[in-house]
Amino acid sequence: MTGSQVILGIMGIAMYANPVLLLFAWVQRLRANFVRSVRGWFGWVSLGLASIGLIAFVCFISLGPPVATPAFDRWARLWLRISALVSILTFLTGLVGKGKGQWAVPVSAVATFSSVVLQIILE
Repeated sequence: MTGSQVILGIMGIAMYANPVLLLFAWVQRLRANFVRSVRGWFGWVSLGLASIGLIAFVCFISLGPPVATPAFDRWARLWLRISALVSILTFLTGLVGKGKGQWAVPVSAVATFSSVVLQIILE
């Protein structure tokens, strides 16, 4: 196996494991005691942003125009920008945030953005 095949395999696994990871983080967070601090609020915001990023990715791959068309190129550029913005915000608030399962938020942000990039590359 070449290095690129390994990277594509890891990215594929991350893409399909991301919803399960976020579900795990939500269950952990809802079952835990609420952390009443600024970092606790950042934890909730980051988890919400990670979920929004995942929903945006699903919209990107399911609602887009046919591939290999100029419309798809415009669509991909738009969603790449949206995904980058949401992923950066999610990653940063995930690093600042505090809460049960918080480690999953920055991982999800990276997985979501890499999934968008992989989808565009494989177009």
